[in-house]
Amino acid sequence: KKEHRCKTPHLTEEKLKEAFVTALNQRIEFKEETLTACRLGIDAMCDLTELEADIRTITDEIAVLVELSRQLIEENSRSVQDQDEYQRKHAALVERYEEADGRLKALQAERSRRMDIRKNTEWFMEIFSQQEGLLDEFDEGLFFALADVITIYHDGRVVVRFRDGVEIEPSPISSSKTAYSAHFAMNALSWLAKLCGMQNESVISFAGYASGVV
Repeated sequence: KKEHRCKTPHLTEEKLKEAFVTALNQRIEFKEETLTACRLGIDAMCDLTELEADIRTITDEIAVLVELSRQLIEENSRSVQDQDEYQRKHAALVERYEEADGRLKALQAERSRRMDIRKNTEWFMEIFSQQEGLLDEFDEGLFFALADVITIYHDGRVVVRFRDGVEIEPSPISSSKTAYSAHFAMNALSWLAKLCGMQNESVISFAGYASGVV
């Protein structure tokens, strides 16, 4: 019997702490760009206006279907009708109701998901905005407040995902601040776009604005 061993590299607790500190410092280095990207992202990409309108429309549609069903049942109880025809009409209304109810529940779930994204991003922004200067050592409070998960890949790469959804692979800060700030802006906005179900093309102008390159 062959023994299957985990191929994921083993990292010590200190290495993971170091990865968090490096990743967070990368974001602190471009603090204003990161906060601007987050603000633009939650305002533009987590806007619930259209979603709320769709929910109201389907809610009204369901109310109409319920009333039609009530009238059909009431009419059938008052007068003699072709029961096959009655059952056909009733089944059609039930099918339409179930389809509309499924769409409503999906939209409500999406609304809850986007509200959670906004809440997590705003929480990240509140804590992150209070951080002054780069970290010299691991801070447990900041870790639990800002980090979501640290992923270790088979090739040894370590990626830190923050509570705003942005993933950072710890690395030395680029010598080109303009290029690097643009990278961070696009990173933050792309993740928010992905979480909110938008295409990356929709965030390019926001990323350029946030990084100050357009």
